[in-house]
Amino acid sequence: MADQIKELAEIPRDFLKDGTLFLNRCTKPDKREFIKISQAVGVGFVIMGTIGYFVKLSELVLMLFVLEGSLLNFGQVHIPVNNILVGGA
Repeated sequence: MADQIKELAEIPRDFLKDGTLFLNRCTKPDKREFIKISQAVGVGFVIMGTIGYFVKLSELVLMLFVLEGSLLNFGQVHIPVNNILVGGA
């Protein structure tokens, strides 16, 4: 029973010990490394934004065809000419 309590008490102690060792090994990036990381993140933002833009654009185009009709027949077209509707059924 006492061994189990000691083992349970060692778990947080080992975690804190490993955490402090890790933080002591970490260093602040120099200017060159920081610029490289920033460029990589910027390129990732641009790529993800471009993908999102084209996905949204394709969604809008598909919804236009679904709501307006098929690819060949865009539904009824009403063109006002001198306040008289021309076209349609």
